Amino acid sequence: MPIKKFLSSNSPSPKLLNRLVGMQNFSLILVMIITGAIFCGWMFPIVARALPLNWHLMKTNTSLAMLLASVTIYFLIKPTQHYFLKRCLTRLSAFIIVFIGTVNLFEALTEVNTGIDTFLVNDATSFLPGEMSFEIASFLEIMGLILLFDSVWKKRSLLFIADTLTTLLIMIVLIISAEYCFNAMQFFGSAFELRTSPPSLICMYLLTFSILGYRSSSGFFSVLVGVGIGSQIARTAFPFALIVPVVIICGGAYMTTTGLLSSSFSATFMTALLSGLFSIFVIFMSKKINYLEQALRDMSLKDELTQIYNRRGFYLLGEHLMQECIRQATPLTILFFDLDGLKRVNDTQGHEMGSKFILDFSKLLRTTFRESDVIGRVGGDEFSVIICCGKEEAMTALERLNQATTLENKQQNRPYVIRFSAGSVTFEPTNKEPALFENLVAKADAAMYKQKQLKKHSLIYS
Repeated sequence: MPIKKFLSSNSPSPKLLNRLVGMQNFSLILVMIITGAIFCGWMFPIVARALPLNWHLMKTNTSLAMLLASVTIYFLIKPTQHYFLKRCLTRLSAFIIVFIGTVNLFEALTEVNTGIDTFLVNDATSFLPGEMSFEIASFLEIMGLILLFDSVWKKRSLLFIADTLTTLLIMIVLIISAEYCFNAMQFFGSAFELRTSPPSLICMYLLTFSILGYRSSSGFFSVLVGVGIGSQIARTAFPFALIVPVVIICGGAYMTTTGLLSSSFSATFMTALLSGLFSIFVIFMSKKINYLEQALRDMSLKDELTQIYNRRGFYLLGEHLMQECIRQATPLTILFFDLDGLKRVNDTQGHEMGSKFILDFSKLLRTTFRESDVIGRVGGDEFSVIICCGKEEAMTALERLNQATTLENKQQNRPYVIRFSAGSVTFEPTNKEPALFENLVAKADAAMYKQKQLKKHSLIYS
């Protein structure tokens, strides 16, 4: 059998990480296209004429900073052998982003014009040439700090700061989204002309997603890409908890401002809708948790190769089935099997062929016995079956297995012949003799061993 690498619950899912990188690349390339086109529009009039109406709402320094951010994140997630060059370029880009954000925050707080806003190109479209909104300046400042100190945040003691900054990015984007819905464009005290433009907001969404994906490699957000049950639940719950309340509340505000609903009825309707959706969500998550719990239980009770019960699962269900037979006064029979010649197959043809031998026999057991019977692999080449019936009916089932095995050996072209030794023991509840399930299995094992020895003797003296 190939050796399988087992991952802990906190380990990231390689398949999910590959999918995430693909989505990040798409998001970042889209930001590069939007911001690159707008930046070229500011720098070259011939490009500006080809851009859509109101493209100039995203200012020069905003487009430049977001373009640099998208390129920086793209190179951070892209593996390369030129690590030193990559580190220098990403830090230089991040420093420029932090510088642009810091200067604009300074201008917004002090109302002092530093001239940096029109350093590259004059902006004749606004009475506040080149200035960006307070929200975008804050967004760029935080994002620039995350990128500038990327190597520092990997230290365990500083992960909390990086996670906090990433959370602030998410909050800023949600606040701006709410501003649009509630028509609160001066939330931070900025002039109406400095509101965040739709292209800027779209780029902020995409950059925030990319940063969140990049930060998920470590720290608080790493739970979103893990392989554990908690991670699977988080991937479902996180987008719902993040987006749905904002969408519903903003939808209610929109219907109120447009006159579709009165403010009191809108509040009532939105409250009921939120409660209903979260109730459905709780039920959905409960079902998902039950499903994942069942999958985990099956993994712990089932044999990985054959997908029948392992020793732990067999004994657990066997004890339960035995108590049911006692309660219903029904006889119980345990059949114990040992494969003949498995060691020889392993030694001469390899363990892969030995695993196929085991798998073939387990399939014969599953097709021969009923779904209500408990079938288990209790050892390397040992199997056992529990049947709620008497000895005569069990022997009939054993004969069916012998016939199925003979037919299988004739039909299949394989380098080995399926042979097995079998033993049985029947428990009659009417005898009122105290019996332990493990003792019954031991008796069936002893009966199987006795038959195996008789086979060896018959071969020796034949």
